[in-house]
Amino acid sequence: MQVYKTKDKSKWIITLIGGVFDSFHEEPYAIILDEKPKPTRKWCTPTEEIDNHINGEARRIDYSFVEYSAGDKFIYIFKVEDYIMFPKVSGGTSEFFIEKEFVDKKIKHLRENNSLATYDWNAIECTWDVKDIQFEYQN
Repeated sequence: MQVYKTKDKSKWIITLIGGVFDSFHEEPYAIILDEKPKPTRKWCTPTEEIDNHINGEARRIDYSFVEYSAGDKFIYIFKVEDYIMFPKVSGGTSEFFIEKEFVDKKIKHLRENNSLATYDWNAIECTWDVKDIQFEYQN
């Protein structure tokens, strides 16, 4: 995700790289906003580990949802970081704009399964503060 200001400094642009994941198939794209987007909240899941013994592949997938505010608008982004760890290391990131209803549904499901970490943006220190973690992070 990248945030840009238009040349005349009147608008803000959020760009995402898109990608392919599950039912999401998006080219890189952007939205234009009247006000600067500010992070407000982030939700993360534990790393999903998939070991396929048939082809010897080991994958690690991290999922996160981030909420931004821009004036009275809220923008939601779904980010997937998918890495193949074995037999060789490769991978990448996909990003998608999503609707609040999708976020609410996923967050509810993850919370019910104790698979959610919630963070609030600390604008003073420019970092994410832990609000709640329902699982232990692995090294």
